Amino acid sequence: MRIQRRRSAVMGAATLSLMLLASACGSGGGGGGSAPGVTANEIKIGLFAPLSGPSAVYGKGLQTIEAMYNELNANGGINGRKIKLVVEDDKCDPTTARLAVTKLIQKDKVFMLQGGMCSAAVTAALPIIKQSGIPFVVAGAAAHSIVDPPTMNVFDGWVDNSSGTAMNASLLSSFIEKTGKTKVGVIAQSDEWGQGWLSSFMSSLQESNAATKAKIVVKEAIAPDTTDATAQVQKLKSAGVDIAIVYAYPDPMSVFLRNASQQGLDIPVVTGQGTFPEDQLKRIGSPGPVKNFYTSYCMAAPLTSPELAPYRDAVAKYYPKDSFDLSSMLGVSGYDVNVAVLKKLGNDLTWASWIKAAEGVHNLKTPAAPQPISYKPFAANDPTSRLGVASCNVSHLNPDTSSKAKIVVTGADWSQASR
Repeated sequence: MRIQRRRSAVMGAATLSLMLLASACGSGGGGGGSAPGVTANEIKIGLFAPLSGPSAVYGKGLQTIEAMYNELNANGGINGRKIKLVVEDDKCDPTTARLAVTKLIQKDKVFMLQGGMCSAAVTAALPIIKQSGIPFVVAGAAAHSIVDPPTMNVFDGWVDNSSGTAMNASLLSSFIEKTGKTKVGVIAQSDEWGQGWLSSFMSSLQESNAATKAKIVVKEAIAPDTTDATAQVQKLKSAGVDIAIVYAYPDPMSVFLRNASQQGLDIPVVTGQGTFPEDQLKRIGSPGPVKNFYTSYCMAAPLTSPELAPYRDAVAKYYPKDSFDLSSMLGVSGYDVNVAVLKKLGNDLTWASWIKAAEGVHNLKTPAAPQPISYKPFAANDPTSRLGVASCNVSHLNPDTSSKAKIVVTGADWSQASR
Protein backbone atom coordinates (compact mmCIF):
# COMPACT_ATOMS: atom_id res chain seq x y z
CA MET A 1 0.00 0.00 0.00
CA ARG A 2 1.48 3.33 -1.04
CA ILE A 3 1.25 6.42 1.09
CA GLN A 4 -1.07 9.12 -0.11
CA ARG A 5 1.37 11.58 -1.55
CA ARG A 6 1.00 15.16 -2.63
CA ARG A 7 3.35 17.72 -4.06
CA SER A 8 1.50 20.97 -4.38
CA ALA A 9 2.68 24.36 -5.53
CA VAL A 10 3.61 26.64 -2.67
CA MET A 11 1.64 29.82 -2.11
CA GLY A 12 2.61 33.37 -2.99
CA ALA A 13 4.42 35.90 -0.85
CA ALA A 14 1.25 37.65 0.35
CA THR A 15 -0.22 34.39 1.62
CA LEU A 16 3.09 33.57 3.28
CA SER A 17 2.98 36.82 5.22
CA LEU A 18 -0.48 36.05 6.55
CA MET A 19 0.52 32.51 7.51
CA LEU A 20 3.68 33.70 9.23
CA LEU A 21 1.53 36.08 11.25
CA ALA A 22 -0.64 33.12 12.26
CA SER A 23 2.49 31.16 13.12
CA ALA A 24 3.43 33.79 15.66
CA CYS A 25 0.34 32.81 17.63
CA GLY A 26 1.58 29.19 17.85
CA SER A 27 0.46 25.97 16.25
CA GLY A 28 -0.23 23.85 19.31
CA GLY A 29 1.11 20.44 20.05
CA GLY A 30 3.76 21.70 22.41
CA GLY A 31 2.23 20.31 25.58
CA GLY A 32 -0.34 17.69 26.49
CA GLY A 33 -3.53 16.93 24.60
CA SER A 34 -3.94 16.21 20.92
CA ALA A 35 -1.31 17.32 18.41
CA PRO A 36 -1.85 18.49 14.84
CA GLY A 37 -1.54 15.82 12.18
CA VAL A 38 -2.51 12.91 14.43
CA THR A 39 -5.70 10.86 14.26
CA ALA A 40 -6.62 7.42 15.50
CA ASN A 41 -5.46 5.97 12.20
CA GLU A 42 -2.64 8.13 10.88
CA ILE A 43 0.31 10.42 11.56
CA LYS A 44 0.90 13.18 9.02
CA ILE A 45 4.52 14.04 8.28
CA GLY A 46 5.74 16.91 6.11
CA LEU A 47 8.73 16.24 3.87
CA PHE A 48 10.65 18.83 1.86
CA ALA A 49 13.73 18.73 -0.37
CA PRO A 50 14.84 19.77 -3.88
CA LEU A 51 12.93 17.53 -6.26
CA SER A 52 13.50 19.64 -9.39
CA GLY A 53 16.15 22.00 -10.72
CA PRO A 54 19.96 21.68 -10.73
CA SER A 55 20.11 20.38 -7.13
CA ALA A 56 17.44 17.69 -7.59
CA VAL A 57 20.09 14.99 -7.08
CA TYR A 58 19.89 15.82 -3.36
CA GLY A 59 16.20 14.94 -3.43
CA LYS A 60 16.98 11.28 -4.03
CA GLY A 61 17.56 10.83 -0.31
CA LEU A 62 14.08 12.12 0.41
CA GLN A 63 12.66 9.66 -2.12
CA THR A 64 14.35 6.84 -0.23
CA ILE A 65 12.83 8.12 3.01
CA GLU A 66 9.45 8.22 1.31
CA ALA A 67 9.91 4.69 -0.03
CA MET A 68 10.77 3.44 3.45
CA TYR A 69 7.60 4.99 4.87
CA ASN A 70 5.68 3.33 2.04
CA GLU A 71 7.13 -0.02 3.05
CA LEU A 72 6.43 0.70 6.71
CA ASN A 73 2.77 1.31 5.85
CA ALA A 74 2.65 -1.86 3.79
CA ASN A 75 3.66 -3.71 6.96
CA GLY A 76 1.03 -2.14 9.19
CA GLY A 77 2.49 1.24 10.09
CA ILE A 78 3.50 2.24 13.63
CA ASN A 79 1.43 1.29 16.67
CA GLY A 80 -1.69 0.88 14.52
CA ARG A 81 -1.28 4.16 12.63
CA LYS A 82 -0.27 4.63 9.00
CA ILE A 83 2.06 7.43 7.93
CA LYS A 84 0.61 10.03 5.58
CA LEU A 85 3.18 12.16 3.80
CA VAL A 86 2.83 15.63 2.37
CA VAL A 87 5.83 16.29 0.13
CA GLU A 88 7.05 19.72 -0.98
CA ASP A 89 9.70 20.64 -3.53
CA ASP A 90 11.88 23.42 -2.06
CA LYS A 91 14.10 23.54 -5.19
CA CYS A 92 17.10 24.16 -2.90
CA ASP A 93 15.89 27.77 -2.83
CA PRO A 94 15.60 29.76 0.44
CA THR A 95 12.37 31.58 -0.44
CA THR A 96 10.70 28.44 -1.76
CA ALA A 97 11.76 26.55 1.38
CA ARG A 98 10.18 29.17 3.63
CA LEU A 99 6.97 28.96 1.62
CA ALA A 100 6.99 25.15 1.71
CA VAL A 101 7.60 24.90 5.46
CA THR A 102 4.96 27.51 6.25
CA LYS A 103 2.42 25.62 4.14
CA LEU A 104 3.25 22.29 5.78
CA ILE A 105 2.87 23.74 9.29
CA GLN A 106 -0.05 26.11 8.84
CA LYS A 107 -2.15 24.68 6.00
CA ASP A 108 -1.39 20.97 6.01
CA LYS A 109 -0.99 20.90 9.82
CA VAL A 110 1.54 18.08 9.84
CA PHE A 111 2.64 16.50 13.11
CA MET A 112 6.33 16.94 12.33
CA LEU A 113 8.80 17.89 9.61
CA GLN A 114 11.55 15.85 8.01
CA GLY A 115 13.93 16.66 5.17
CA GLY A 116 15.90 19.67 4.09
CA MET A 117 18.88 18.79 1.92
CA CYS A 118 20.30 22.26 1.20
CA SER A 119 21.81 24.38 3.95
CA ALA A 120 20.73 27.75 2.56
CA ALA A 121 17.15 26.53 2.19
CA VAL A 122 16.99 25.04 5.69
CA THR A 123 18.68 28.08 7.23
CA ALA A 124 16.06 30.34 5.64
CA ALA A 125 13.20 28.19 6.95
CA LEU A 126 14.70 27.60 10.39
CA PRO A 127 13.24 30.70 12.12
CA ILE A 128 9.74 29.57 11.12
CA ILE A 129 10.40 26.05 12.41
CA LYS A 130 11.93 27.31 15.66
CA GLN A 131 9.07 29.68 16.32
CA SER A 132 6.41 27.05 15.70
CA GLY A 133 8.00 24.45 18.02
CA ILE A 134 7.22 21.61 15.60
CA PRO A 135 9.67 18.65 15.74
CA PHE A 136 12.06 18.72 12.80
CA VAL A 137 14.50 15.98 11.76
CA VAL A 138 17.10 17.47 9.41
CA ALA A 139 18.08 15.22 6.52
CA GLY A 140 21.13 16.15 4.44
CA ALA A 141 21.58 19.90 5.02
CA ALA A 142 25.16 20.19 6.23
CA ALA A 143 25.59 23.63 7.82
CA HIS A 144 26.74 23.23 11.43
CA SER A 145 24.90 26.46 12.26
CA ILE A 146 21.62 24.52 11.98
CA VAL A 147 22.42 22.85 15.31
CA ASP A 148 24.91 25.36 16.73
CA PRO A 149 23.48 26.98 18.70
CA PRO A 150 21.04 24.11 19.25
CA THR A 151 17.27 24.47 19.16
CA MET A 152 14.91 22.47 21.35
CA ASN A 153 12.81 21.09 18.46
CA VAL A 154 15.49 20.63 15.77
CA PHE A 155 17.44 17.33 15.54
CA ASP A 156 20.05 16.47 12.92
CA GLY A 157 19.14 12.97 11.79
CA TRP A 158 22.38 12.30 9.97
CA VAL A 159 25.62 14.31 9.85
CA ASP A 160 26.54 17.94 9.30
CA ASN A 161 29.60 19.62 7.86
CA SER A 162 31.49 19.27 11.14
CA SER A 163 31.16 15.49 10.68
CA GLY A 164 32.56 15.72 7.16
CA THR A 165 35.32 18.19 7.93
CA ALA A 166 36.44 16.10 10.90
CA MET A 167 37.14 13.35 8.36
CA ASN A 168 38.76 15.84 5.95
CA ALA A 169 41.14 17.11 8.64
CA SER A 170 41.98 13.57 9.76
CA LEU A 171 42.69 12.48 6.19
CA LEU A 172 44.84 15.58 5.65
CA SER A 173 46.79 14.80 8.82
CA SER A 174 47.39 11.25 7.62
CA PHE A 175 48.38 12.51 4.13
CA ILE A 176 51.02 14.84 5.62
CA GLU A 177 52.30 12.13 7.96
CA LYS A 178 52.57 9.50 5.23
CA THR A 179 53.91 11.68 2.37
CA GLY A 180 55.69 14.55 4.09
CA LYS A 181 53.91 16.97 1.74
CA THR A 182 52.41 20.00 3.46
CA LYS A 183 51.19 22.53 0.86
CA VAL A 184 47.40 22.75 0.97
CA GLY A 185 44.95 24.62 -1.24
CA VAL A 186 41.42 25.32 -0.01
CA ILE A 187 38.59 26.27 -2.36
CA ALA A 188 35.05 26.86 -1.12
CA GLN A 189 31.83 27.83 -2.80
CA SER A 190 31.21 31.56 -2.37
CA ASP A 191 27.73 31.24 -0.83
CA GLU A 192 26.64 30.52 2.75
CA TRP A 193 26.83 26.75 2.17
CA GLY A 194 30.42 26.81 0.95
CA GLN A 195 31.64 29.32 3.50
CA GLY A 196 30.03 27.24 6.24
CA TRP A 197 32.07 24.25 5.09
CA LEU A 198 35.20 26.40 4.99
CA SER A 199 34.66 27.67 8.53
CA SER A 200 33.99 24.16 9.79
CA PHE A 201 37.11 22.80 8.07
CA MET A 202 39.32 25.50 9.58
CA SER A 203 37.96 24.63 13.03
CA SER A 204 38.48 20.90 12.45
CA LEU A 205 41.99 21.57 11.15
CA GLN A 206 42.94 23.47 14.31
CA GLU A 207 41.79 20.53 16.41
CA SER A 208 43.70 17.96 14.31
CA ASN A 209 47.28 16.73 14.23
CA ALA A 210 47.82 18.75 11.05
CA ALA A 211 47.23 22.10 12.78
CA THR A 212 50.91 23.03 12.94
CA LYS A 213 52.08 21.11 9.87
CA ALA A 214 49.64 22.04 7.10
CA LYS A 215 50.60 25.12 5.09
CA ILE A 216 47.57 26.67 3.42
CA VAL A 217 49.14 28.44 0.45
CA VAL A 218 45.96 29.03 -1.55
CA LYS A 219 42.50 29.98 -0.33
CA GLU A 220 39.99 30.76 -3.08
CA ALA A 221 36.24 30.98 -3.66
CA ILE A 222 34.29 29.37 -6.49
CA ALA A 223 30.88 30.54 -7.67
CA PRO A 224 28.03 28.00 -7.40
CA ASP A 225 27.08 28.71 -11.04
CA THR A 226 30.60 28.76 -12.46
CA THR A 227 31.30 27.26 -15.87
CA ASP A 228 35.08 27.71 -15.72
CA ALA A 229 37.45 26.99 -12.82
CA THR A 230 40.64 27.77 -14.72
CA ALA A 231 41.56 30.64 -12.38
CA GLN A 232 41.34 28.42 -9.31
CA VAL A 233 43.21 25.56 -10.95
CA GLN A 234 46.03 27.82 -12.12
CA LYS A 235 46.49 29.31 -8.66
CA LEU A 236 46.81 25.81 -7.20
CA LYS A 237 49.36 24.86 -9.86
CA SER A 238 51.38 28.06 -9.45
CA ALA A 239 51.61 27.56 -5.69
CA GLY A 240 52.73 23.93 -6.08
CA VAL A 241 49.86 22.66 -3.95
CA ASP A 242 50.15 19.02 -2.86
CA ILE A 243 46.52 18.42 -1.91
CA ALA A 244 43.31 20.42 -2.38
CA ILE A 245 40.31 20.69 -0.07
CA VAL A 246 37.33 21.74 -2.20
CA TYR A 247 33.77 22.40 -1.05
CA ALA A 248 31.32 22.81 -3.93
CA TYR A 249 27.94 21.61 -5.15
CA PRO A 250 27.94 18.83 -7.79
CA ASP A 251 27.89 21.16 -10.84
CA PRO A 252 30.80 23.43 -9.87
CA MET A 253 32.73 20.41 -8.58
CA SER A 254 32.41 18.80 -12.00
CA VAL A 255 33.71 22.00 -13.60
CA PHE A 256 36.67 22.07 -11.20
CA LEU A 257 37.60 18.39 -11.60
CA ARG A 258 37.30 18.57 -15.39
CA ASN A 259 39.44 21.73 -15.61
CA ALA A 260 42.02 20.30 -13.20
CA SER A 261 42.40 17.20 -15.37
CA GLN A 262 42.57 19.19 -18.59
CA GLN A 263 45.24 21.49 -17.17
CA GLY A 264 47.43 18.77 -15.68
CA LEU A 265 46.70 19.31 -11.99
CA ASP A 266 47.15 15.76 -10.72
CA ILE A 267 46.73 16.00 -6.94
CA PRO A 268 44.28 14.53 -4.41
CA VAL A 269 41.04 16.50 -4.12
CA VAL A 270 39.18 16.06 -0.84
CA THR A 271 35.64 17.20 -0.06
CA GLY A 272 32.77 16.62 2.35
CA GLN A 273 29.41 15.03 1.54
CA GLY A 274 28.21 17.63 -1.00
CA THR A 275 28.90 15.30 -3.92
CA PHE A 276 30.21 11.78 -4.48
CA PRO A 277 32.73 9.95 -6.70
CA GLU A 278 30.16 7.93 -8.63
CA ASP A 279 27.98 11.01 -9.21
CA GLN A 280 30.99 12.91 -10.55
CA LEU A 281 31.92 9.96 -12.77
CA LYS A 282 28.41 10.00 -14.20
CA ARG A 283 28.50 13.76 -14.74
CA ILE A 284 31.98 13.95 -16.26
CA GLY A 285 31.79 10.67 -18.18
CA SER A 286 35.41 9.65 -17.66
CA PRO A 287 37.22 8.22 -14.61
CA GLY A 288 40.39 10.24 -15.17
CA PRO A 289 39.26 13.49 -13.50
CA VAL A 290 37.73 11.54 -10.59
CA LYS A 291 40.51 9.05 -9.84
CA ASN A 292 42.03 11.20 -7.06
CA PHE A 293 38.73 12.46 -5.66
CA TYR A 294 38.02 11.64 -2.00
CA THR A 295 34.70 12.37 -0.31
CA SER A 296 33.05 11.88 3.05
CA TYR A 297 31.19 8.57 3.21
CA CYS A 298 28.64 8.92 5.96
CA MET A 299 27.28 5.41 6.21
CA ALA A 300 28.40 2.29 8.02
CA ALA A 301 28.24 -0.04 5.03
CA PRO A 302 28.86 0.02 1.24
CA LEU A 303 25.91 0.57 -1.07
CA THR A 304 26.00 -3.04 -2.28
CA SER A 305 26.14 -4.52 1.22
CA PRO A 306 23.40 -6.73 2.70
CA GLU A 307 22.95 -4.15 5.47
CA LEU A 308 21.61 -1.58 3.00
CA ALA A 309 19.30 -4.09 1.25
CA PRO A 310 16.08 -2.75 2.88
CA TYR A 311 16.76 0.72 1.47
CA ARG A 312 17.82 -0.61 -1.95
CA ASP A 313 14.76 -2.83 -2.16
CA ALA A 314 12.38 -0.03 -1.17
CA VAL A 315 13.80 2.29 -3.84
CA ALA A 316 13.61 -0.48 -6.45
CA LYS A 317 9.98 -1.13 -5.52
CA TYR A 318 8.67 2.44 -5.39
CA TYR A 319 11.12 4.20 -7.73
CA PRO A 320 12.01 1.45 -10.22
CA LYS A 321 13.34 3.90 -12.82
CA ASP A 322 15.84 5.46 -10.41
CA SER A 323 19.36 4.22 -9.82
CA PHE A 324 20.44 3.53 -6.25
CA ASP A 325 23.58 5.53 -5.49
CA LEU A 326 25.13 7.55 -2.68
CA SER A 327 22.69 10.40 -3.26
CA SER A 328 19.89 7.93 -2.52
CA MET A 329 21.12 7.63 1.07
CA LEU A 330 21.44 11.33 1.94
CA GLY A 331 19.90 11.83 5.35
CA VAL A 332 18.06 8.51 5.32
CA SER A 333 19.18 7.66 8.86
CA GLY A 334 16.69 10.32 10.00
CA TYR A 335 13.96 7.91 8.97
CA ASP A 336 15.35 5.33 11.39
CA VAL A 337 15.52 7.95 14.13
CA ASN A 338 11.91 8.99 13.65
CA VAL A 339 10.58 5.44 13.49
CA ALA A 340 12.40 4.59 16.72
CA VAL A 341 10.92 7.67 18.43
CA LEU A 342 7.38 7.10 17.15
CA LYS A 343 7.43 3.45 18.22
CA LYS A 344 8.53 4.47 21.68
CA LEU A 345 5.76 7.09 21.99
CA GLY A 346 2.83 4.77 21.41
CA ASN A 347 -0.29 6.96 21.75
CA ASP A 348 1.50 9.82 23.51
CA LEU A 349 1.83 11.83 20.32
CA THR A 350 2.54 15.44 21.23
CA TRP A 351 5.44 17.65 20.22
CA ALA A 352 6.80 17.73 23.77
CA SER A 353 6.70 13.94 24.10
CA TRP A 354 8.38 13.50 20.70
CA ILE A 355 11.23 15.82 21.71
CA LYS A 356 11.68 14.07 25.06
CA ALA A 357 11.73 10.64 23.40
CA ALA A 358 14.24 11.83 20.78
CA GLU A 359 16.53 13.08 23.54
CA GLY A 360 16.47 9.53 24.87
CA VAL A 361 17.83 8.05 21.62
CA HIS A 362 21.22 6.58 22.50
CA ASN A 363 23.50 4.39 20.37
CA LEU A 364 20.86 3.80 17.71
CA LYS A 365 22.57 1.58 15.18
CA THR A 366 21.63 2.02 11.53
CA PRO A 367 23.70 1.17 8.45
CA ALA A 368 22.53 4.51 7.03
CA ALA A 369 24.89 6.37 9.42
CA PRO A 370 28.65 5.92 9.94
CA GLN A 371 28.29 5.63 13.71
CA PRO A 372 25.48 4.90 16.17
CA ILE A 373 23.22 7.93 16.66
CA SER A 374 22.83 9.54 20.07
CA TYR A 375 21.23 12.72 21.39
CA LYS A 376 21.16 14.28 24.85
CA PRO A 377 18.83 16.46 26.92
CA PHE A 378 18.80 19.97 25.52
CA ALA A 379 21.69 22.21 26.52
CA ALA A 380 21.88 25.69 25.04
CA ASN A 381 25.69 25.60 24.82
CA ASP A 382 26.04 22.02 23.54
CA PRO A 383 25.33 21.45 19.82
CA THR A 384 26.04 17.73 20.25
CA SER A 385 22.73 17.48 22.12
CA ARG A 386 21.10 17.75 18.69
CA LEU A 387 23.83 16.33 16.43
CA GLY A 388 23.64 12.57 16.18
CA VAL A 389 26.90 11.69 14.38
CA ALA A 390 30.37 13.18 14.87
CA SER A 391 32.50 11.90 11.96
CA CYS A 392 32.42 10.06 8.63
CA ASN A 393 34.41 7.57 6.58
CA VAL A 394 36.17 8.13 3.22
CA SER A 395 35.07 7.03 -0.25
CA HIS A 396 36.78 7.09 -3.66
CA LEU A 397 36.44 5.36 -7.01
CA ASN A 398 37.38 1.71 -7.06
CA PRO A 399 40.49 1.39 -9.27
CA ASP A 400 39.43 -2.20 -10.02
CA THR A 401 37.06 -1.53 -12.89
CA SER A 402 36.10 -5.22 -13.07
CA SER A 403 34.56 -5.06 -9.59
CA LYS A 404 30.82 -4.56 -9.08
CA ALA A 405 31.62 -2.11 -6.28
CA LYS A 406 32.06 1.33 -7.86
CA ILE A 407 33.60 2.86 -4.77
CA VAL A 408 35.95 1.86 -1.97
CA VAL A 409 35.19 2.86 1.61
CA THR A 410 37.97 3.26 4.17
CA GLY A 411 38.77 5.11 7.35
CA ALA A 412 40.59 8.46 7.31
CA ASP A 413 43.98 6.81 6.82
CA TRP A 414 45.91 7.91 3.73
CA SER A 415 47.71 4.57 3.35
CA GLN A 416 44.28 2.89 3.03
CA ALA A 417 42.47 5.59 1.06
CA SER A 418 45.21 5.98 -1.57
CA ARG A 419 45.46 2.30 -2.50
